[in-house]
Amino acid sequence: MAFIHLSTHAQELGIAPIEVIPFEAADSVRVESELHFAAIATVMGLPVPRLRAMNPLLCSDRVPPFERLRLPRGERDRFVQLTDSIIRVQQQLHQAPVPPYSGMASAAPVRTADGREAIHYRVRSGDYLGSIAMRFGVKVSQIKTWNKLRSDRISAGDRLLIYVPASQRARYERHSSAPEDEPTNRTVPAVNGANANLPSPVADFTWYTVQTGDSLYGIAQRYPGVEAKDLMQVNGISADIKPGQKLKIPVQP
Repeated sequence: MAFIHLSTHAQELGIAPIEVIPFEAADSVRVESELHFAAIATVMGLPVPRLRAMNPLLCSDRVPPFERLRLPRGERDRFVQLTDSIIRVQQQLHQAPVPPYSGMASAAPVRTADGREAIHYRVRSGDYLGSIAMRFGVKVSQIKTWNKLRSDRISAGDRLLIYVPASQRARYERHSSAPEDEPTNRTVPAVNGANANLPSPVADFTWYTVQTGDSLYGIAQRYPGVEAKDLMQVNGISADIKPGQKLKIPVQP
């Protein structure tokens, strides 16, 4: 009722539309079936944060059937040509088989259609889905799908099924079986002098000092596997950043 009153008396109350400045020049296309940003990003090479920024009306990382999707200018025809590939990749990402945990490594690891192999990771104190996803180079949505999680809540001691590249499975298994009391976030040494604005490489995090003109999206692009939402979650901030501010950047081992 309040919104009806405001819209009916908008002119009288001095309410006027806000001009929306587009994120960038875009084309739009109507999708015929539900698509996920992760699949579109994988096939078309478009970062998920960029797709989110161009589609602010979508409340999640999925495009409902018959909804309009905004793409960078000139990408519409390529999207139409690659739609079948996007659907196939989406099926691979979201329908991977989930084998039960047996307490030991499987002699014949389960593989997804794209060649990834399954490992089991034991959640440690201080872990959260975002940090685990960064550690293994996957997405939070994938971990939730593989483990049939309905929320982001996990507890120390939980076992998570994660699919990793077959060529790196042995290294990731060693990482997943590290002692439970090993710290997941290490202290970063102080940086000063001429190198104050350069990232300091550490095991799990590095630091970056925000410069004039920086944005979370732009900073995330400099670090493989990092998205703007990860920076917000790790640092407990919104998208509003200021020059001189220090950001903790999660990095893959």
